[in-house]
Amino acid sequence: MPDPRSPTQERYLLAGSSLAAGLVGGWLARVLWTSRLQRISSVDQLVRLSTAPAARPVRLRGTVTRVGDADNFHLFHRPFWYRKAVPVGGKALRAAGTVHVRLAGVDAPEVSRCRGG
Repeated sequence: MPDPRSPTQERYLLAGSSLAAGLVGGWLARVLWTSRLQRISSVDQLVRLSTAPAARPVRLRGTVTRVGDADNFHLFHRPFWYRKAVPVGGKALRAAGTVHVRLAGVDAPEVSRCRGG
């Protein structure tokens, strides 16, 4: 039995399905980029990701660039695809951006108290 669709209907069907596939693919790429692939270079960016609707817990992988006291440090976030070396020096690190991390619930003395002060 022949298909009752005309060639014009087939073109509209193909165009509509292509548009739908493109929109879904674009949305999926954006979600994947913001949740897994994007390099986080500031605390503000991390807050936006963690407070977004339907946000997942954010995991960071990177290199510790500076340790303040025993309960805080600065992290240079390096996603799995990021192959560049960690910048060396204060100005280069500030330009690239680091995330300041403070560990909650850790009872660590401040630097001034470690020396008997």
